[in-house]
Amino acid sequence: MHWNAFPRLLVFVFTILYAAPAPFEFHYLTASDGVKIRVGRFCGDGSAPESANKIMLVLPGLVSRIERHELLAKHYASFGFGVWVLDFRGQGGSQRLVENKQMIHVDDFSDYIRDVEALALWDKFNGKHISIFGHSMGGQVALQVLRKHPKMFELAVLEAPMVRIKTAPLPFFFAEPLAYIFKNWFEQGKQYCLGHGNYDPIQESFKYNRNCRDKALFDQHYFIHESHKELIPRDPSCGWMHAALSASRMFLNDLKPLENVTTKVFLATAGNDKVLDTSHDATIVSAFQKAAHRVYADAWHCLIHDTLAIRRTYLADVSAFLRNPDLFIKDHKLAILATKIGWIEWIKSMINF
Repeated sequence: MHWNAFPRLLVFVFTILYAAPAPFEFHYLTASDGVKIRVGRFCGDGSAPESANKIMLVLPGLVSRIERHELLAKHYASFGFGVWVLDFRGQGGSQRLVENKQMIHVDDFSDYIRDVEALALWDKFNGKHISIFGHSMGGQVALQVLRKHPKMFELAVLEAPMVRIKTAPLPFFFAEPLAYIFKNWFEQGKQYCLGHGNYDPIQESFKYNRNCRDKALFDQHYFIHESHKELIPRDPSCGWMHAALSASRMFLNDLKPLENVTTKVFLATAGNDKVLDTSHDATIVSAFQKAAHRVYADAWHCLIHDTLAIRRTYLADVSAFLRNPDLFIKDHKLAILATKIGWIEWIKSMINF
């Protein structure tokens, strides 16, 4: 091939790639307060038919969007789920609440519950069996929705749910009042938190990220980031931070409503989470009627984008949970019992020593 033809070949290849069917079919819903929400049905390779009787709702994390979840959608679709991914208000293709499209903002986390309800209560799903997945912020919202609607979902997978954000160097108990002061006294509610700002290519590089340890996957998402910047806000406002910290405090102060949840729950904790304080995860799991917990040692915040070994182990556990949630939960409880017995025997041996 003559080298002069090479640029034309590249144009042809990219034309074919971009002409390929999009993996998501987009729809727009209206939340109860009038905010427009974008949702996407996974219709790529291996997707379940639109008539599927099982539905998996996917709730992304902060500054994420529908397009980032093709890998996850394929996994759930392989179990026969019709997969629908939500763009929370203020990110992705959903309506923005502030003029700066790179800023994440809500006044209260209950607004995110409205977004989930707009999708979960859609008449398209009448009579269908609905399950839910939530990562990070989406995991915390999923917990709030489970508490409000204890019988709505059959299964729930919570990947590194954002129960409590790491606020170092500030102690957690001081972070919420400080956010309140900036939001209300200094009227900075719709301004960036201290140390945050618009998109910075250096800060967005693989070197500085705290979520993903697989560079190939990171680069794939980074490319999408560059080509669809309008879909991906960069950082939260003071108002969002205050809402997040308040939601965490109120949730952890009252776990009793989780006892009424009939959903079968699998909570996955990243053992080396750079973003979250995961010390409350086990307590939350114990509050549910039917729940299992796994900790993935050394894993970073985004398990499905971690090393290949961790990703395989995590997805194998998700698969086992989806195939037989009762057995998965039973094995989890037996493992806890075995650990307790082990500690008792150790204490006895020390007493007898």
